[in-house]
Amino acid sequence: MDTKNTAEEIKRLRGCLNDLVVVLSLPAIWTDSEPSDIANTLLDVVVRLLRLDFAFVRLDDSFEGPKTEWVRSTLTHDVQPEEIQRSVEAWLRGEATDSKLTLPNGDGGGLMSIAVFRLGLQDEVGRFIVASPRPDFPTQTEQLLLQVAANQAAIGLKEAQHLQQQRHATEELEQRVVERTAELAALNETLNREILDRTRAEELNRALAGRLIQSQEAERIRIARDLHDGVCQELAALAIDMSNLRQKAGDIGRNTQEMLQSLQGRTTSVAGSLRLLSHELHPGVMHHIGLVAALRAHCGEVEDQHYIRVKFSAEGESEPASRQVALSLFRIAQEALRNTVRHGRASQAIVSLVRDDVHLTLTVTDDGDGFDVAAVRSKGLGLVSMEERARLVHAQVFIRSSPGHGTTIEVRVPVDVTHDLHQR
Repeated sequence: MDTKNTAEEIKRLRGCLNDLVVVLSLPAIWTDSEPSDIANTLLDVVVRLLRLDFAFVRLDDSFEGPKTEWVRSTLTHDVQPEEIQRSVEAWLRGEATDSKLTLPNGDGGGLMSIAVFRLGLQDEVGRFIVASPRPDFPTQTEQLLLQVAANQAAIGLKEAQHLQQQRHATEELEQRVVERTAELAALNETLNREILDRTRAEELNRALAGRLIQSQEAERIRIARDLHDGVCQELAALAIDMSNLRQKAGDIGRNTQEMLQSLQGRTTSVAGSLRLLSHELHPGVMHHIGLVAALRAHCGEVEDQHYIRVKFSAEGESEPASRQVALSLFRIAQEALRNTVRHGRASQAIVSLVRDDVHLTLTVTDDGDGFDVAAVRSKGLGLVSMEERARLVHAQVFIRSSPGHGTTIEVRVPVDVTHDLHQR
């Protein structure tokens, strides 16, 4: 008899051990599972292992999902989660007086013994309820297995909850990234439109400035021609007439002779000034003998008129083939020397024209007072005019100056431009 009882006990212990191994292996199944998968697996395993009437899982509101209650039953009629909830509600709230809960068996015979387990010890995430028709349910072994299963399920549910929170946080972050990306794309599009509008405005302003310079140049040519062919010729004729009058009117008084001589001198002086003005307005010599000769002549004129030493030099094949390039460089040199005379109070200036394999470079340097480039650029049109003329021939302008240290203006025209513009 003792041998038989021992064998049955060994068999029972082996069965319990196998059941415990099954329960302990559940976390491997639940890795990266949803809460619903954990609840359903828990119910399937405990109902099959312990041959229960039903098992029920209810999760609290911290879990996201459309469903928080699941049930498994071996009864002939379907047990609904609401039915179990109503039956054990008072007991769960602690209002029932019995320490052990029994309910009528749904199949019509006897009572069911109920056991309730918390899912999670310190931080409860739900309840796990099981029922069996045996009055001694749950035995110590069943209590142990059910408690281990509940603990394992609580751990899995906590991990699933963390995964849900991480997934939710990731989705929110991704949504924020998408929204922010859309905002940045909209801002970028707005910025691109503003840049495009500004670029178009700058191009329009440059085109207008170019046309203005061309119109000014045409007007200068017209005024210079009118002065040379009209006013200067008339003044010259007037001077000749006064000379003839002096020679023919021998019997007029000395005072009248002196007045005629003075008028003749003043007329000749005015004619000379107008010729110089005509030459500044339109250096016709440049079209006949080139930029180098025109610059040399202009430097000589500035030196004679304003008592300033002006040295000119030209190195290499400095004559550009393009008349547009030649005129732009002449006008820039003319404006630079004009600024030197008017504002720089310089004693000498140096003008050079140098050509290498890459650039044709015009440099105008003086030893005058110098100036603050940024301040002058914002107030006057002289530097802006130089830069605009340079831009029309694809040249670069470098202006170096500071108060008390003179001024250097350097203009670099690409060599290929000096030929390409000539062919256009």
